[in-house]
Amino acid sequence: EQLGYMKTGFHLLIDALKESIVSKGGKIVTGVEIKKIVCDDRARQLYYDDESIEVNSIISTISMDMFGKYVSLDKKYDDFQYQGALTILVGLDRKLSNYYWSNFVDIDVPFGAMVEHTNFKTVEEYSGDHIVYLASYPDNESEIWKKKNDEVFDLYFSGLVKIFPDLKMDSVLWYKISRLPRAGLVYTPGVMSKLKEIGNETGIKNVFIGSMFNTWPERS
Repeated sequence: EQLGYMKTGFHLLIDALKESIVSKGGKIVTGVEIKKIVCDDRARQLYYDDESIEVNSIISTISMDMFGKYVSLDKKYDDFQYQGALTILVGLDRKLSNYYWSNFVDIDVPFGAMVEHTNFKTVEEYSGDHIVYLASYPDNESEIWKKKNDEVFDLYFSGLVKIFPDLKMDSVLWYKISRLPRAGLVYTPGVMSKLKEIGNETGIKNVFIGSMFNTWPERS
């Protein structure tokens, strides 16, 4: 397995996809709330905010239990457990370690992985900041989901200080928090056969699954 990053970030791919869609007459709508999807044997109409559109097809990239709120799915799509991801990207004015990727299983810190990106790519490619990614994967019942962003950061930062006692808050230039309660599947016994049976089908002719739900065995 090889690891790589797009120079300047994945926005290059996203921007290229956006440009291609718009150039072909497509329309991209963001920041809206889906109200309902009208289906019979196929999806017909999608309602969002105060508007609606006729649909040729739908590709869902959200978890199946969430998508089931909009369309009627067989009970077999409910037979899965999900794991969340609560991650922080931190910009520092200093280097923490000599390692790119570190996992923590035998120390009392609130995250399981620390990825120091600027030990893989140069600091200059990140505008001079040292970039550290902290990741944990709490279950959906965890109390951490109730915490505000500044509380989550304080918790994670206290874990960093346990590992690097000389680290001071003054070294933090910025941070960004990402919350995804249903980031991926929990791979319970028999899950592979269930995923193979489902594939990317939903049982509705023009509605498909296009998320991490069906990327076994990869999770990232």
